[in-house]
Amino acid sequence: MGRIQDGQGLNRYAKVDSYQRLFVNSISQSTDHWANTLGNAYSIVIQQTPSAANDCFFYMKNLSAQTIIIEGFGVRVPTNERILTYLADTGTPSGGTDITPRSLNTRSTTDAIGTFQVGNDITGLIRGRLNYRTWVAASDQTQHFNYNQDIIIPTGGVFSIVAEVGGIQIDMNLDLFYTTIEV
Repeated sequence: MGRIQDGQGLNRYAKVDSYQRLFVNSISQSTDHWANTLGNAYSIVIQQTPSAANDCFFYMKNLSAQTIIIEGFGVRVPTNERILTYLADTGTPSGGTDITPRSLNTRSTTDAIGTFQVGNDITGLIRGRLNYRTWVAASDQTQHFNYNQDIIIPTGGVFSIVAEVGGIQIDMNLDLFYTTIEV
């Protein structure tokens, strides 16, 4: 049977109650909050008008040794739209413009590591796996969508966003963070 000893070499063991719950005095915070404390949380501001139906308007490839976790996004559209997100596209993106994710920690000088592009029609990609289709109603207010299970993008992984209807301006904020936590 494994035992948890103190970290000071005093040969003390952790106390556990009859339900096998560990007694601790601790400070707990979410993984995303911890990542932001370290300067590893970012927002990507996207304002694009996809040219036509099913045009890719955002492309991201993780070039970091750390895993990217995508929390969700906020979006505003003038008419109804369906936002499709894909994992594992292949090919070389063409027609996009590089953008820089912005740190959510004002003390951080750490840049996001990866390829991040926006465009009205990013081509050169073979679609990977559709992982979310989100219906967005027309509104002059930002609507927020949280992925119930965060999207995990390992080193070398690709994430892209497509407008199923297209032809309208899409204003979007995408929130993500880097982590070394095993997932």
